[in-house]
Amino acid sequence: MDLGSTIAQIRKEKNWSQSYLARISGCTQAQISRFESEERIPCLPVLDRLSLALNINLGTTIGANHTLSKKVTNDDFVQEAFKFVQLSVQLMENMEKRNKELHKIIKKQKKD
Repeated sequence: MDLGSTIAQIRKEKNWSQSYLARISGCTQAQISRFESEERIPCLPVLDRLSLALNINLGTTIGANHTLSKKVTNDDFVQEAFKFVQLSVQLMENMEKRNKELHKIIKKQKKD
């Protein structure tokens, strides 16, 4: 499931409107709509605020399936930290790719 679908699904499970999620996360309703439709990708600080508002961990927000046992060992923590780093790198790569695409579009529009 992609990021926008994850945000929308969790919001809907809580029976929240986009406006309500926007209000408690410090975003606008338009931003939430753009995030859910994948028109925009939220930056990490916004992802963090959305995670806090939705009461989920950041890994869940970006699509990781985090299921920890009640007893967490150091190895469990290291594995979870590694998963988080991998997902963060993947997110950053996707954002960088999208930025390059946008720069190409802008550059082309300026030429026209």
